Amino acid sequence: MLQTFLNSTEGISALLSALSTIFSVWAAKVLQGRVRLVFFSPPSTFFTLKNDGDPIPVQLRSGQVMIQNLGRLAATDVEVIASAGPPAGYTLVPPVSHSAEMNSHGNWVLKINFIAPKEVITVQILNGPNIDSVRSADCVAKYVPVVHQRQFPAWFNASAVFLMLVGVVSIFYIFWRSII
Repeated sequence: MLQTFLNSTEGISALLSALSTIFSVWAAKVLQGRVRLVFFSPPSTFFTLKNDGDPIPVQLRSGQVMIQNLGRLAATDVEVIASAGPPAGYTLVPPVSHSAEMNSHGNWVLKINFIAPKEVITVQILNGPNIDSVRSADCVAKYVPVVHQRQFPAWFNASAVFLMLVGVVSIFYIFWRSII
């Protein structure tokens, strides 16, 4: 039955029509614009300030969280959620419209109205809680772990790539000569 169906021109055209419909739906899903939020946090910095008249030093912790919209649509109603009370102070770079409040669960919530596509917003926090999550009306942000890395000059990177290619070609040449 199936063999007869596939051998007929109507069967082949029906199969091609079904496959093209499935491919079109998949391509539309892949190519449509969407919001893709990521956030990352470089390591915090700790300071101890000593006052000559006061025997108890002041402990300061300075940190930041960077939120980036990698998608092609704007993220709306973005919430930065921390597990504890509000920080001693915070700043948004660049300055954008936002509000901060405590929710019913005792979490500090920073609400940003809008993050444009490809935009990065940095929240600098002084003596504040750790950021638990970032979410928007469209999606939940993905945490990206970051590590500081030394940046080498372009000539050094080009030299390293050239030497690696010479090494790979040499290994293949030696292997090829050994089997012949």
